Amino acid sequence: MENAAEFTAVPGWGGVAMGVTALVAAFAASRQATPRAWLTVWLIEAFVAVAIAAPAAATKAHRANSALFSGTRPQICLLSFAPPIVVGVF
Repeated sequence: MENAAEFTAVPGWGGVAMGVTALVAAFAASRQATPRAWLTVWLIEAFVAVAIAAPAAATKAHRANSALFSGTRPQICLLSFAPPIVVGVF
């Protein structure tokens, strides 16, 4: 339990950057004429967000001298993050 609060993989500034790109994507998506184009904008945004989040989390882990994929972190990520993503896909 004492190690639980030692490191969180959620990057603060990475989250801000993902929010900014989401706002840009929302503006771009609102200008699309077809549902397919709208979906394309959001799929591109999803890849951009992952491209921001992955290095931001790795940098945060490196600065905290903590391994990003050690211990129970991968299981916690899988159990808490994957189900909403799967539901979102459907």
